Amino acid sequence: MATFLERLPEADIRITSSFTRLDYAEHHIDVGIRLSNDDDPALDRIWLGEETMMPLTSPAYIEAQRLREPKDLLRVPLLFEDVSRHFPHTSSWPDWFAAAGLPRESAMRGVNFGAYHDQALDAAIMGAGVVLGRKVIASRDIADGRLVCPFGPELSTGINYQIVCRRDLKHTPLAKAFQEWVAEELMCCLGMVVVP
Repeated sequence: MATFLERLPEADIRITSSFTRLDYAEHHIDVGIRLSNDDDPALDRIWLGEETMMPLTSPAYIEAQRLREPKDLLRVPLLFEDVSRHFPHTSSWPDWFAAAGLPRESAMRGVNFGAYHDQALDAAIMGAGVVLGRKVIASRDIADGRLVCPFGPELSTGINYQIVCRRDLKHTPLAKAFQEWVAEELMCCLGMVVVP
């Protein structure tokens, strides 16, 4: 947010996070970032790219546990985040094991953090196991070397990030500045291509 406030210091910002779909006019929301595939006709949108999932853990944990190939995950704790209630079609550890050519039921042992993805990532950073992390959410930890992907596959989630804005506000300085800032940040750290 610091770089956005440098760009638009007069902005009055209130951040809201929700797993439920909000009516932007009713809740007085100007612009936002959504992780969904919906196409709300009341909102103007810029598609940013799909979220993917991959195994992530600390570099020290990879060395200590000698993680060299997917089957090595059969002997270490798995860290789960459960967002299936909010994103029913997103990938999970059983999906990853199947994509890696291992039995789906291999993904049984570990710790479930519920919807608290940040706690699952923190646990992986601290060496508690391996998390099936969302690439965008973990991007800062990946860029800083706190988390690494020991091997693939990287899984599709089937859901996309998008910048959304109320149609009546899309040409305001705040909306334009926010859209440009989000697009630049994501393209810079993830190499995402913004699709207008």
